[in-house]
Amino acid sequence: MHKGEVIFEVAKSPGEVWKRLVDMERAPDWVDTMKSSTKRTPGPVGVGAIFDQVLELNGSTNQAELEVTVFEECASFAHAGKSGPAAFTARFDLEEVPGGTRVVHGFSVSVGGMMRMMEPVIGGWVNKNARESVFKLKQLIEAS
Repeated sequence: MHKGEVIFEVAKSPGEVWKRLVDMERAPDWVDTMKSSTKRTPGPVGVGAIFDQVLELNGSTNQAELEVTVFEECASFAHAGKSGPAAFTARFDLEEVPGGTRVVHGFSVSVGGMMRMMEPVIGGWVNKNARESVFKLKQLIEAS
């Protein structure tokens, strides 16, 4: 299993960060590898909400199912999912700081089967993708 963490600050209130963060149908705006994210379950986003996502990795299209596992308004948001042989988790913890919000983004990916040999390479790619995505998210929130 590969784990990582990115800490960044956004010059907006936790409420403004939260609003954009939990709008998972707009996640393709800031996650370059995500082509779509569609909420499958009815009602508002909360624990148990399920999203169907389409990801493009190295020219291959993959389907992923993501389930919200933590939903503490303006504080913590987490989800877990699976795409092919990879299982992943992501968590965002928000803290108000002078001038905005500190976000701690923790993530993990676990690969099974023959892909396990590629886990170090996949882990490096996940780190890079997570950093690029959250900084794009930061830019989108601050521009709004």
